[in-house]
Amino acid sequence: VQSLAWSEVLPATTSRVRISIFFTKMIDANMLDEIKIASPDGVMFSDPNSAAVQPDKFPLLAQQPFTAAGNMLTIGVDSSQFFEAGIYEIFFEVKNPSKRLPNDNTWMTALLFDQQLLFTHVQPGYAFGEPSPFVIGMPFGTEADAFP
Repeated sequence: VQSLAWSEVLPATTSRVRISIFFTKMIDANMLDEIKIASPDGVMFSDPNSAAVQPDKFPLLAQQPFTAAGNMLTIGVDSSQFFEAGIYEIFFEVKNPSKRLPNDNTWMTALLFDQQLLFTHVQPGYAFGEPSPFVIGMPFGTEADAFP
């Protein structure tokens, strides 16, 4: 996992987040079928329909590739396809808590196949009012008003 970037972060607001994953080699078919992202407690995933992966060549499941439950976003990968090495960016929206962020303010990204954990990465989260160290950008083909 290469980086975490975010839009403005304030209490009780929705923020746009991007996680970049760098695959150093081609991923063969039947090697990856799920990516899970866990946000810090109290930071809840918003509408899973607002999520996207760029570039478009990333093999998402055709039906409901994104599901959200509380602080867990699951990305369904079409494991019948391979994909090239490179940087893939996952965009999504979260609802920030109204009072404060938790003491364990970390984000976890996990790669799985057949419910077996292949890789996990934990990284520090953001603070209210903290500027992102990276420009978040927008998924290609996304209308600007889709991410207020």
